Amino acid sequence: MIGILFLYSKYFLVIKEKKEIREVGKIVSIEGVKGDTVFIRGTHEEIEKLERKGFSVFIYPETKPAKQEGYHDYYKLTEYLDTLQVRYPDLVYVFSMGKSVEGRELWVVKVSDNPEDDEPEPEVRFVGTIHGDEPVGTELILMFIDSLLSWYSKKPEIKELVDEREIFFIPLFNPDGNLVLSRYNANGVDLNRNFPVPDGSPGGDGTYELEPETESLINFSAERHFVLSCTFHGGALVVNYPWDYSPDSTPDQELVYKIALAYARENPLMYHSTEFDSGVTHGYSWYPVYGSLQDWSYHETGCIDYTVEISEIKYPPYDSIPAIFRENKGGMIEIIKKAGWGVHGSVRDALAGNSLNAIISVYEIGKDMPAPSGEFHRVLLPGEYTLIFSSPGYTPRVYMFFPVKEDTSLHVKLFPQKRVRVCVRTEVDGVNIKTILSDTGEWRVDGEEEIDVLQGFHYFLASKPGYKTVIDTCTVSGDEEIEFRMEPLDTVVFMSSFGFDGREGSDTIEVNDSIPFDELNVYFEERASSPLTAYLFTPWGDSIMLFKRKKGISGWFEREILSHHPGGILKLSGNAGGRWILLVKSKDDTGGDVRWGLEFGRIAGTEFSCSMNSNATTGVVRLHVEWDGRVVIALYDICGRERERIESVGGGDFVLDLSSFPPGIYFVRVNAGIHRMGEKIVLVR
Repeated sequence: MIGILFLYSKYFLVIKEKKEIREVGKIVSIEGVKGDTVFIRGTHEEIEKLERKGFSVFIYPETKPAKQEGYHDYYKLTEYLDTLQVRYPDLVYVFSMGKSVEGRELWVVKVSDNPEDDEPEPEVRFVGTIHGDEPVGTELILMFIDSLLSWYSKKPEIKELVDEREIFFIPLFNPDGNLVLSRYNANGVDLNRNFPVPDGSPGGDGTYELEPETESLINFSAERHFVLSCTFHGGALVVNYPWDYSPDSTPDQELVYKIALAYARENPLMYHSTEFDSGVTHGYSWYPVYGSLQDWSYHETGCIDYTVEISEIKYPPYDSIPAIFRENKGGMIEIIKKAGWGVHGSVRDALAGNSLNAIISVYEIGKDMPAPSGEFHRVLLPGEYTLIFSSPGYTPRVYMFFPVKEDTSLHVKLFPQKRVRVCVRTEVDGVNIKTILSDTGEWRVDGEEEIDVLQGFHYFLASKPGYKTVIDTCTVSGDEEIEFRMEPLDTVVFMSSFGFDGREGSDTIEVNDSIPFDELNVYFEERASSPLTAYLFTPWGDSIMLFKRKKGISGWFEREILSHHPGGILKLSGNAGGRWILLVKSKDDTGGDVRWGLEFGRIAGTEFSCSMNSNATTGVVRLHVEWDGRVVIALYDICGRERERIESVGGGDFVLDLSSFPPGIYFVRVNAGIHRMGEKIVLVR
């Protein structure tokens, strides 16, 4: 083991361009970046390879640090954990998840109100000293555990977190390396370059072979369902979020960033960093890492993992540990709190009642998460989402526009896949009927027909050009009758075309007349050499993704366009007057030509209607809404901040009073079931 310290020497080099870091990271292990200086550790062969690439590499003078009193090596840690379990048997469970290269136990400490039981609670993971020469993480974890246990009977908010979460700590992930203060394990491998890379390439260690420590954590995590986690490092002061291996953002980017920011805000030194914006950084944007724990964790298990650098000094004087603890305890508590964000519950067989191993998909995000043993915890920001629950042999269950708050419970029942007969009636021939998102069938119906449908809950969509699209929901178990009332539309069409060079282009259709509409369809025809992504922006500020990275699209969207995702059932309605903007993005720089159009359809006596009158001088906005269900009317300013909100169990007459508001542009949005209407208000004095 001692020879490893000298096998990997520390060097530094100066880069001319940011992109050179990527090339360096593919050859050697990067320890940190300060401005244009890159600190690396590698073998003589790796350094020679860098020099052949044209880099000037310099040795970084360092001496082996002397061991300090107070720090817990493997043996002191083992002794401490033994006493911890004795002192707090009702809150602490200590066990091993595996062994290191040299046979040392990889200790895990579970803190919860029933620590030896597996309860359906959000699970959180904290990992320390993945690099053996960065032991500050071990000390932070031990001090935090001690504080949680001592606060449990004194602080109700801490008791609630311990009671409602399962918190796992791995204080010393690299015990062999730590004993000799080496970054590497006993085989000379950087464990934070040894995890499987999401794109299937070898990690920064250059192999696909997993070390015993890595394999132990992978197997242990497979038995759990961690939702949030942190791995603590030394050498900088920042919260690093995935991806490490790719310049792309994760599907959960907004959530990932906000939680990172919440941690950093609790640490003033970190948050007010002069090097990192608000104390956080996207991993790859700092420097690329291949084979990191955080990338594997999110990609493979859905657990959002952060690499948290908690000290500029890797091995600081022990008397600085209490200050480091004070700076980071708030962030750790935020991680535990936010593990409960989003939606949680169970997935069961609708007939037998047994739990199901399932997958929960959030369509707007595009990241599947496991629901092992029928229990799930999906961390989400507050908002409306399309949730899809699936399990092999069962009909998927879709929840459209499902409202998620900070703590939302949902218990799902799935029907075994079995085809049953359903009678469908329409008033006209040639109606296309399909299930939305569950992909269980599509049929053409003339008047009255029987169709085979998988039993379960479905959103049915019935459409025919020139008629109002109808959406209905039904739980199908057999012998149901579903009737779709198809109403003819009067339509107005606007067309336009444009060409663009490079990666992005846009065009505008200006509707000068006041045209009320109940339905909107979009025409799109493109001639481009690479896949395109298209967005439609409404006059009242909604951003609508029409499709993502598709090629060869031509024709009308014969169903309601979406608010957040392709295939949704948002029904835009209101007044078409104003500026409609189409934005297209190309995957490369080739550009292309686009022909597009808008078709506004209007019927008399529609189930939903909304009229709005506003006085620009007095600031009084009067609305009349016809709708049998819940109505939400919201007023937003030009910055998108909600200024007023009215909620009602049904339609009627409503008034928004803007008389006390400053002059400017405001937006009124009306939500009624799946219907959306918006209008711009210009307030003058």
